[in-house]
Amino acid sequence: MALISVILLESIHTGVRSGVVRVNSQLLIGTCGWDHGHWCGPFYDPDLPTDWRLTYYANLLRAVLVPELTGVKVDATLAASWLEDTDEGFKFVIEISAELVDLLPHRPVSLNRWLEGIRLLAGQVAAVLVRPSPASRSPGPVALEQFCNALSPVPVCVEPSDHPGGRGVCGVVWYPSKQVAPTVGDYLVALSDVGDPKGLRQLIEWFIEQNLVGAALFMTDRTRGFEHAQQARLIAEMLGV
Repeated sequence: MALISVILLESIHTGVRSGVVRVNSQLLIGTCGWDHGHWCGPFYDPDLPTDWRLTYYANLLRAVLVPELTGVKVDATLAASWLEDTDEGFKFVIEISAELVDLLPHRPVSLNRWLEGIRLLAGQVAAVLVRPSPASRSPGPVALEQFCNALSPVPVCVEPSDHPGGRGVCGVVWYPSKQVAPTVGDYLVALSDVGDPKGLRQLIEWFIEQNLVGAALFMTDRTRGFEHAQQARLIAEMLGV
């Protein structure tokens, strides 16, 4: 921890000297999912009941990316249980597939239960992330526009190649280890496997320099993601984010 602190303090002094611009809103930091059995021991107490995991997680990290397999199942019942397990300051980013987006123009009734769950979560849904289907089919532009309208004011984030262009239309999903930084979108969700303090510092400083309406950083390492997220949160707090 002492070594990390030295790196952080150096980073803060550098940031102050360079006059970086602060992000307009808090940078959300968390992991991809919270209900991981192999986290029992290194993160969750072995005696902690499985249905208490979200509450425990929410006390340590303040945002989570709900993976697609769970994200598409959101309804009023599931949303109500999440509301009971978290406080109003905790944020969810919900991941879905392009196939769900494409349902809206043709079968809006099929989405009613899902939309009801999202609306019940209200201000706790920070964004919805649209991941391409396994066939790499992107959401159609008409369907995407209708989907964004149905979810407004919740941002909808898509892959850079699927972005319709122009700020404010859609947010962007970014994989820092695989892609250059995107130049479109006001809201950005980054999925990163970076875990070393120096790499995390550089990533968070990049966020600080952007003029974003909102942003979220989720750590994807299935084994140590919670550890990386806690380090990232510490770095962000020391940098004033």
